[in-house]
Amino acid sequence: MRIDRNLFDAWFNAREDHSTGCRLIWASFRLACRATAAAPTRTVASGDGRRGVPRSGYGRGAVGVRSGCGRGAVGVRSRCGRGAVVEAMGGACRDHATPVSPLVQIAHRPGTQWCSMGGSHMSAVISLAFWIYLPTSSAVFWLIAVMLWAVTVPFDPRLTLLHRFTCWWGFQYIQLCPFWDVHIEGREHIVDGKRYMIVANHQSYADILVLFGIKKHFKWVSKSEIFQIPFIGWNMSMNAYVRLVRGDRPSVVKMLGACREHLKRGSSVAMFPEGTRSPDGEIHSFRQGSFNLAVEAGVPVIPVVVDGTRGILPSRGWRFRATDLQVRVRVLAPVKLDEANSDAATLSRLVRARMVETLAELRAPMRARVDGADRVDRA
Repeated sequence: MRIDRNLFDAWFNAREDHSTGCRLIWASFRLACRATAAAPTRTVASGDGRRGVPRSGYGRGAVGVRSGCGRGAVGVRSRCGRGAVVEAMGGACRDHATPVSPLVQIAHRPGTQWCSMGGSHMSAVISLAFWIYLPTSSAVFWLIAVMLWAVTVPFDPRLTLLHRFTCWWGFQYIQLCPFWDVHIEGREHIVDGKRYMIVANHQSYADILVLFGIKKHFKWVSKSEIFQIPFIGWNMSMNAYVRLVRGDRPSVVKMLGACREHLKRGSSVAMFPEGTRSPDGEIHSFRQGSFNLAVEAGVPVIPVVVDGTRGILPSRGWRFRATDLQVRVRVLAPVKLDEANSDAATLSRLVRARMVETLAELRAPMRARVDGADRVDRA
């Protein structure tokens, strides 16, 4: 069985959110799941009758990489004839002794899908376990949240301890899947005890869970439908997060008033200025509400850029893809009102420009690898 080098890297890259022992156990679990999903190989005769060539256990070309060599190819274009197979990880075609295109390596790197029946089975098992765990654990965590609220609310009016527990509750769902890697940087820009208007781009429903990983105190602004979800929505109400009915003017006015109150009491406020999920993953135009609040309250704006969450939740069906998905979150330095002359429209344009630039920076390494692989493949 072939295992990608990245699998071993995951074992050594300990997670910052756990103690050494927990990190070791968790990394070992992720490695075991990925190893199960890795494509097995077996020796069969090639198209010209010779033996000793590894063959993919999945049949025709692998998912996610073009196969131009007929049957049996492991998802890469080969000069071989029918039935010949190239090595899975940066090897060579044994029939012609020519190097394998880097496209095959990208096929086994984050963001691409494993090409094996093992990966399909592992995806089904993990997806089923996740959807069973989500409601059952939410019920348990809700009871814990209620007890925590009852004990702490007399001396913690901003509900900082309850929010901290909610951050752990929400983010652990993202951490549980062995195929998802979330990297968060720039937390130090959010200084404890200070107020900010936090704005983030919006790619998926999973953005809220991922952004809980920032682990800083703030109040979410979210659409009212989320508050109706049992346990999770009830906990959001208990945290005094702000609900919004989109398109309803009285609800918008009420939402702005609630945000003002939170800012006055010393809590930061987080919202998605695009107003809805991006259909293509790009950052679209911003609405002015959050920037008007920032200017009115005299607080700086913290831009947060998220990329990769579109692939976390399945758009159809219940099963997650067996994909090593990389999610990047970058918290940018505060944008002070002086930089925009305390003008909400100017502030909005400035923040959006920095977020668009940062999103391009986050995507640059992957695009460079793909472009380089395409050039080598064409050569």
